[in-house]
Amino acid sequence: MSASNVTSNREIFSRMNLTEKLPSPPRMAMELVRLCHTESASLDDLVKLIEADPALSVALLRAANRETAPMVANTSQIISIPEAALGIGKHGVIGLALGFSLSAKIPGGPCQSFHYERFWSQSLARAIAAAAIAEKSGVAKAGDMYACGLLAAIGELVLATSFPGEYDAILAHKPAPDRLLSEEKSAFGLNQHELTVELFHEWGLPRLFGQVAALHTFSPDIETSAETPARLIELLYMAHKISEICLADPLNQRDFALVEQMAARFGLGDEEFPNFFDDIATLFDERGELLRIRSQKSPSYREIKVMDVPRGEYGGYQPTGRLSILAVDDDPISLQTLTQYLRGKNRRVLTARSGEQALNLALEEKPDMVITDWRMPDLDGIGLCKILRRTSLTEHMYIIVLSGCESDDELVQAFNAGADDYVVKPFSPKVLEARIRSGERLLRYHQTIVRDREIIQQYASQLSIANSQHQVMAMTDQLTGLSNRRNAMLRMKDAVAQATRFQDALSCIMLDIDHFKRINDTYGHDIGDLVLRDVAKIFTGNVRGYDMVSRIGGEEFLVICGRSGLDETRQLAERLCQAVARHETRSPTGQIVRCTVSCGVATWHQHYLNGSEFLKNADIALYKAKNAGRNRVEVAD
Repeated sequence: MSASNVTSNREIFSRMNLTEKLPSPPRMAMELVRLCHTESASLDDLVKLIEADPALSVALLRAANRETAPMVANTSQIISIPEAALGIGKHGVIGLALGFSLSAKIPGGPCQSFHYERFWSQSLARAIAAAAIAEKSGVAKAGDMYACGLLAAIGELVLATSFPGEYDAILAHKPAPDRLLSEEKSAFGLNQHELTVELFHEWGLPRLFGQVAALHTFSPDIETSAETPARLIELLYMAHKISEICLADPLNQRDFALVEQMAARFGLGDEEFPNFFDDIATLFDERGELLRIRSQKSPSYREIKVMDVPRGEYGGYQPTGRLSILAVDDDPISLQTLTQYLRGKNRRVLTARSGEQALNLALEEKPDMVITDWRMPDLDGIGLCKILRRTSLTEHMYIIVLSGCESDDELVQAFNAGADDYVVKPFSPKVLEARIRSGERLLRYHQTIVRDREIIQQYASQLSIANSQHQVMAMTDQLTGLSNRRNAMLRMKDAVAQATRFQDALSCIMLDIDHFKRINDTYGHDIGDLVLRDVAKIFTGNVRGYDMVSRIGGEEFLVICGRSGLDETRQLAERLCQAVARHETRSPTGQIVRCTVSCGVATWHQHYLNGSEFLKNADIALYKAKNAGRNRVEVAD
């Protein structure tokens, strides 16, 4: 970045004056209050809490750099969160964090099109991955790279929080990444990456880390300035890709190959990396609990890698960590009472006041569980249950029927309609809660079974493809793409068996490139390989569709001609011989290489003992052609 650009960006940034508007998730304040009243809480406990929140981390780093700069001349800038906390002290950290978190007025954020929860999740995953890679490789301090990974996308959050209306208008039409940067630049004077650099500078953090952070979504092979270490860019880019795999929304199989290649450059082999990733995911889940940005344990790396669909799309049941319940009752008071019992406990509650409305909601929202009253006009609970069980999109749902009658006949009727459970009204909240938990366990068992089946099917499919590829490779000459000797012998055995059984004509041609050793000695083996490939193409281009061309030796080829007599096969051999003689092979340096072939033709007779004797006669004819001057066709006796 040129000096004039830096000056211009600083001027624009100073006019924007955005840095006091970063929101923190609301649960952070409550957790800090709890720690403040816990005598055993240490500075490390506070640091772990703050490390999960980019906004609090910014406040701590800014304060630490302001505190140390006036007192120590030529001191290095602080970017590590534990180091900053140590400089300010426990009470200073508590006061700063409490004041900052409690003053935040924005639980999610004002920009409707900006995915705040996704931002918190990815920032945390990227930070944990960056620190782990740094610690493993020794490329940088783990604490520094944690902060760098946590704040790498802070410019995007600032734009969404400070200019919610303008930024929402940009995000609403979902521009491509390059287009998004261009529109940000046009609207605000700085795009999110340039803003990140200026924010790092404003907070007293090393500008170098801001420049590295600004490049965290770009491939490390892009052109960068000489002062920006490519190794740090590569580290943060790998951490970014790991965070995307952690979130798996959606999966991209190319990312796995890319991350594994980069991992090898940081000293993580194929066997070690899956466990390394799983350790990152475990820490991500643990710290994510502080912000409620994760609600279920991540699958292992090997499980994620074989998924062809975004996580959670296994069969019918899609676990989101929150149980989704559709409550159905035509009585408003009963529905309100039921809804009050269901709310909370990490649940999402949908309501419907008729069977028809419930059916539409079930098809649109696909809840995990349906709790429906039996007696309703038009479509009652039993009718709704039957329809849900007949529809593939809803047949997996767990259905509880509520009824004021507890007769055995009604109980049997409900279960015959497809209900999973039956609760008598007026219900006891404890009984209903127990039935819901029982249903939730069954749903999760079902999800686990389906997921395991999908994984097994994926492994089986991959194994089948690999076996097919190995079979093809085992039967194919890698240089020319023709069948190899093993394949040719199997085909010859089948052709002889068919000719013997049905009295069909069968012939073969043995071909050998003349003076091929001289070509290799004169031009080199690379040019020799070009000649072999060209000759193979000439053969395949001049034979019939049911003839089989094989490379059975170094410069030796075989053509099996089914349903062909002697005259027809000899004519084919002549055509092949002439086509090769006319061809010119051009080397990459412009050299022209010519060659010829000699051919031996044999026709199957019943007095041959087997296919080997048949091929031996064709080979004898080939040597007759060689001895007679080459570039010719001879027929076996």
